[in-house]
Amino acid sequence: TLSSSSAASDVYKRQGEMCELIGMIKEDKENFQLIKDKFEPLINKYVRLLYRDEKEDVYAELVAALWEAVFTITFYDNDGQVVNYIATALRNKYLELYRISRRYHDSMVGMDKNEIETVTTLDSSYEDILIRESINKIYDTLSGNKREIFRLVFMEELPDMEVARRLQVSRQYVHRIKNSYAEMIKNVIIF
Repeated sequence: TLSSSSAASDVYKRQGEMCELIGMIKEDKENFQLIKDKFEPLINKYVRLLYRDEKEDVYAELVAALWEAVFTITFYDNDGQVVNYIATALRNKYLELYRISRRYHDSMVGMDKNEIETVTTLDSSYEDILIRESINKIYDTLSGNKREIFRLVFMEELPDMEVARRLQVSRQYVHRIKNSYAEMIKNVIIF
């Protein structure tokens, strides 16, 4: 129970609430729920971001990553170190699950999708992955000339003049389409 480790918790209280929780959990595993409750919003965020997986499985994987992080952390003398360590462990598990999900999804999708992707998941930072996914979702809703302009401008990063030349349309038309989708992308990726 919480009161049975009062001498040890006095030491942790000087370090902060998160340090105290880690110490209490290492002394009695029944206290794990306390830290799980604190990181529940982050876990739920990652569950929501994994778009094709079973939610319960993803949730269980992330809770297991939290458990492992709590029991592997060895050096901590302030709450910031604890939070950073655990948040990094959860982010790494999320990225691992994302890569697995993405590989599966990519193998199920035709070659067209693979040809237009310009950034690989392994080389991307967390934010790049989310931005690319948002761009792909917008791309999937388009058709015709607008889809091709979107692909050339945002995925291949060609200048307006080159896109206009390739598609035999005016540069102003390309510019107008680009600006309308740039605004849409900004609204989607602000999180």
